[in-house]
Amino acid sequence: MKSAHVHPRPLIDTLTQYGALALCVVLLLAALGQIMALAVGAPGSFVLTALLTLAFVPFILLLTAATPAIIVTPEGLTIQPRVWREQFVSWDAVRAIKDYPLLPPEDGETMRKIISGRKSYSPARGKMLVIPQLPPQYRIAGWLAGEGLTPVIAVTNRTHTDYEHLIEQLEHYLTLRVMP
Repeated sequence: MKSAHVHPRPLIDTLTQYGALALCVVLLLAALGQIMALAVGAPGSFVLTALLTLAFVPFILLLTAATPAIIVTPEGLTIQPRVWREQFVSWDAVRAIKDYPLLPPEDGETMRKIISGRKSYSPARGKMLVIPQLPPQYRIAGWLAGEGLTPVIAVTNRTHTDYEHLIEQLEHYLTLRVMP
């Protein structure tokens, strides 16, 4: 049985991912400009500002790769990020499914509760799939989630439609094989 799980607000997802990519380009150009400024006599501290500028890039790239849309099939899942290449992953390639630690805790979302209303508020929930074969941009989420430089993707109730069904499917297909 095939099921697609996309962002509940596709326009916002598209703007976020392409905006993040554009911001990364701007930051890279800014860092290059800071380094080039050294050639025309800028103080040596411009090297430090260039490094600081570059330090933001991985965190912004996280927005483009952490929670891509996915299609689940009995053979595996297809990862469909907006700005990166679509990729099929077989169930055997998924090393583990774990709780996703990069979500805000319920007690840290006071403003969200106020804006959405206490009755319609639901706390963030999510799982991450550890998939070593994924390209480098997925390593950022793995690093921030405590998996070292092993690539991960996350599925959450805020970034994927029909979240409960998605989790059931993931757990079902992953338990059909022996996880290492």
